[in-house]
Amino acid sequence: ADPVRVSQGYRDVNANGTIDRIDVTFSECVVVGECEIGDYTIGGADLGSIVITPASCAVSGSDYQLSITGAPANDTYFVLTLAYTAANGIASSLEDATGNALGDLSASAISDLSTPIRVSQSYKDTNLNGAVDRLDVTFSENILLNECEAGDYTIGGADAGSIAVSACAVSGSDLRLTITGATSMDTSLTLTLAYSQTAGTANSLKDENSNSMTSLGATTISDASAPVLSTVHIEDTGTPNGIIDKLTLTWTENLDTDDGVAPVLADFGTITLPDGSAVSSAT
Repeated sequence: ADPVRVSQGYRDVNANGTIDRIDVTFSECVVVGECEIGDYTIGGADLGSIVITPASCAVSGSDYQLSITGAPANDTYFVLTLAYTAANGIASSLEDATGNALGDLSASAISDLSTPIRVSQSYKDTNLNGAVDRLDVTFSENILLNECEAGDYTIGGADAGSIAVSACAVSGSDLRLTITGATSMDTSLTLTLAYSQTAGTANSLKDENSNSMTSLGATTISDASAPVLSTVHIEDTGTPNGIIDKLTLTWTENLDTDDGVAPVLADFGTITLPDGSAVSSAT
C-alpha cells in the first residue's frame, strides 16, 4: 500500500526562537528519490517569506524532514499548511521501501511542535509605591500555566535578598510572577531568573499545543519599573531668613533625561509648599 500521511508539525530545532523545519510522519518508512522544493507548497495565514531550503530533504524512519528558512525571529507559533504534488518536477519523489509511490497530498494544517523560548524578562513596580512587585517573562508564543509553584523559579543576583514568588498569572505570551520581599523605595535592582522544568510537579509551563517549556538558565532581569519620588527635603539655605529656597527631591533610582537637557520647573507641574503657596521659579 502507498504510504499515508499521519501527521505533520513545524519545529525550532536549534531552540533559537525561529522555526526551521517541518516534519511529516507517514504510516511507514519512506525513501526520497528526489529532493525538489517545487514538489511542496507551503501556505497559510502566517506564510510570509517562509520557503523550503533547496536540497534539504531528509528521512528518519517514517519521518520526512524539510528544512525551511524565512520565518521571523522570536516567534514559534504559526498558522501554516503543507501540500505535496507527486507529478511536479521528476515524478514520484517519495516512495516506500518497496517502490510504492506517494500520491498527492492536499494542503492541511501543520501543527505546532516547537517549544516556546524566553524572549525577554523585566521587573516592575505595578502599584508605583517604590517597591518592585512583579516579574514579567515574555515568550515566543502564548503559554499556559498548569501549576503555579514558587519552587520552579530561582531568583538570584546581588539584590535578590528575600525576594520570592507568591503568585503566577498568564496573559498571552507573558508569564507574570507576583513577588514579595523586595526592598522598599528601590526600583533599580540587580536580579536574575531561572526556571526548572522538573521541580515540583513537572512541566508547569506549556504552550497551547502542550509543548512543555524546558528549563531556563539564570539570566538578567531588565528594569521596567518607573522611578518613584521617595522624599522631599525643604531647606532655607545660607543665612536663615525664613524663606524656603531649596527643594531636594530623592527618587527610588538614578534619573536621566530623555533629551539630554536638565529638568525645568514646568516638568514637575505644580509644587505646593507647606504654607500653601506654589513654587513660581526654580533653577
